[in-house]
Amino acid sequence: MTTPIRRIIRTDIPVGQPSQPGVPAGPPPGGGGHVRDALRAWLGGLKLVEAARQDDALLVGLEIRDGAGRRYVLLHEAIAAGSAQVSEQGGGNVNVLTVTNKGGEPVLVLEGELVVGAKQNRTITETLLVAPGTAIPVQVGCVERGRWDQARTPFSSGRQTMEPSTRRATVKEMALHGAVDQARLWADVHGRSQDFAAQSPTGDYHSVVEKQLESSSRLFGQVPDSPARVGMMVLLDGRFVGMDVVSHPLTWSALAGRLLPSYFVGLDVMRRHPEMLGDTARARPEEWLGHVTLGQVRTAPTAGLGERVLVATGGINGAGLWHVDHPAHLALFAD
Repeated sequence: MTTPIRRIIRTDIPVGQPSQPGVPAGPPPGGGGHVRDALRAWLGGLKLVEAARQDDALLVGLEIRDGAGRRYVLLHEAIAAGSAQVSEQGGGNVNVLTVTNKGGEPVLVLEGELVVGAKQNRTITETLLVAPGTAIPVQVGCVERGRWDQARTPFSSGRQTMEPSTRRATVKEMALHGAVDQARLWADVHGRSQDFAAQSPTGDYHSVVEKQLESSSRLFGQVPDSPARVGMMVLLDGRFVGMDVVSHPLTWSALAGRLLPSYFVGLDVMRRHPEMLGDTARARPEEWLGHVTLGQVRTAPTAGLGERVLVATGGINGAGLWHVDHPAHLALFAD
């Protein structure tokens, strides 16, 4: 049984350089140039605020002091408004879809998002920013192995994102190889379906979302909000699970209800499979954030606006998108 989150007094945790009690040393800083330095400065300016505890898990809110970036329109918002469309490429390509932005604002397509419908359900594997009036290819992974037909409606947004134990492998594969390991992803989907007895005739990950939706959404509803919040770090017994951050509180507000419930699913998965975190070090939130800011940063071009950002430091890997001097999105996970 999962213990409900208890509300706690918000206590500021000072941000500083990591004292590294057991935090593994990362690779030397390098790459990324201006983006590297700007990202480190931006992350170092965040305020950490303890948001909630759940058993051995700690949720730490990331709050911006000043210098918020742009409030982006997220893919699920644009689909709902009719200003964006996700479609198959030609007769269908398992690992590539097309996102068309018919609106007047850039649309932020986030790694980990689920899109359901068309020939089979998929998950986005790389964060992209689609300029107004453009259509770009988006790399995806299949999360519904047993279906390949057009019997369903056009793509819509899933109700939650993928859980972090699956996302972390995808982020690492995309950084190393530029593509998702589809066999590994199918195995993860099968594993999560087994964990939660959420069997589907087509091997659909969205059945896991639907099975866990009530409990995960209830836990999310017990996490107090903050008008300055732009992200969340999640620890399990002091070990780094994951961290998602965007550049504007309103972007976070639009994302949190879809993202954080998936972290509760992920925490359940990791408690069932403690080997997933292995020998990951234990440290305090401010030490983990300091550790991240000292990591190696590389940049790469994307199919849309901005630059792709890849972050690697001892025990943590991540990726995101840098746009107009701010991280439009950054996701980091235990290696």
